[in-house]
Amino acid sequence: MNNFINNSKKNGFFEGWYFKHQAENSIIAFIPGFNTDGEGISQAFLQIIMNENSYLIPYSITDFSIDRRKFIIRLGNNSFSRRGIKINIKTEEISMTGKLRYGRILPIRNTIMGFFKFLPGMECKHEIISMYHRIYGEFALNGVKYPFYPGIGYIEKDLGHSFPKSYLWAQCNCFPGESCSVFLSIADIPYHGMKFKGCICSIIYQGKEYRLATYKGVKVVSSSPKEICLKQGRYLLKIYLNTKPDGNKTNSKVEGNNTAGSRQEYNNTVRDKAEGYIGEGYKAENYQGENYQGENYQGESYQGESYQGESYQGERYQGDSYQSEDYKPESYKPEDNQPGDNNPKGNNIKENKLTRNKPSSDKKEESFRGGQEFSQELFAPVMGGMTKKIKEQHLSVGRFVLYDRKKLIFDLKSPYVSYEYVE
Repeated sequence: MNNFINNSKKNGFFEGWYFKHQAENSIIAFIPGFNTDGEGISQAFLQIIMNENSYLIPYSITDFSIDRRKFIIRLGNNSFSRRGIKINIKTEEISMTGKLRYGRILPIRNTIMGFFKFLPGMECKHEIISMYHRIYGEFALNGVKYPFYPGIGYIEKDLGHSFPKSYLWAQCNCFPGESCSVFLSIADIPYHGMKFKGCICSIIYQGKEYRLATYKGVKVVSSSPKEICLKQGRYLLKIYLNTKPDGNKTNSKVEGNNTAGSRQEYNNTVRDKAEGYIGEGYKAENYQGENYQGENYQGESYQGESYQGESYQGERYQGDSYQSEDYKPESYKPEDNQPGDNNPKGNNIKENKLTRNKPSSDKKEESFRGGQEFSQELFAPVMGGMTKKIKEQHLSVGRFVLYDRKKLIFDLKSPYVSYEYVE
């Protein structure tokens, strides 16, 4: 097992992974990771983000281990990998158990950071592990059950000295009735006395990746928690966050949709189409984990401008026939309710009603938004300490418009947008 933990940095170091899970209106995200301060002292942590609350649980660094070749992270009694996660947490505040199985993950070709990944001294580096995958399973938190039959997932990671002082992050991989996944991050980047606005963005739409990034010449025309505009060569991307289902910012394809209709399209997209999300022609290479070894990274060779992400096409992936070693959606069933501190008889677990809330459709705006938008306060690392406060918001309405010169590629809207920013 390669359990490399960087504890030699004089100005602190952190590494963390973000596992997001969504089923209709319910979201649970886990962030396992570790910090190393200026004295070389390391501590592990686990952050949990949910609709109702967020938690930051400290762990001893001896409770943390990682197999980088196989991409398996263990933190206390919890484990995280590309095949799924297993949670077993008992504290004074929460009691949480459960596990999720993942379908085939969807990585992008080559690193999202471009050549910046290999530059020493970068404040923060980012990687995308999976833009989209299906999930099956459930959690029980303090006697409440959270089912994901099925759901969708997303995985990324960050590492470096500190989170950016100012940044905006947005992600969405559920567009009802459409095959699309979007990731975007814009941040102020300090580097050896200089400062510039960096941007990385990946869009996979109907089997084709569109990548906009600083190393590809993107220009950030505007950037705010409400509106983003990027221009790169022949491409123009506009993103509107917290849009209303009326006026100029409404996509005609979803205008007038009520929540019940949107949620039904969600179910059709996730359940009936199975892995049809990448059945349009996109087939990423098998992700072989991360080989990052601090400043001595020996991973894949980045080919700079020779990367032709836009034309990357693969064979049709037949999701229904996919059977990993221990992932069998047709036969997978939740475990029997087990006795515990909050469930002494093993049969008193209640189902979380958030996954079933569907407001009436008499108010078009409320019904499309679902009335479920929420935000949580999180902590991000600065020089080895979890001291930066950030906001992460979920289930927001967003509109995404992409042009190739004057030709419209797509104009899509989703009530399942997540975004994060410095408060």
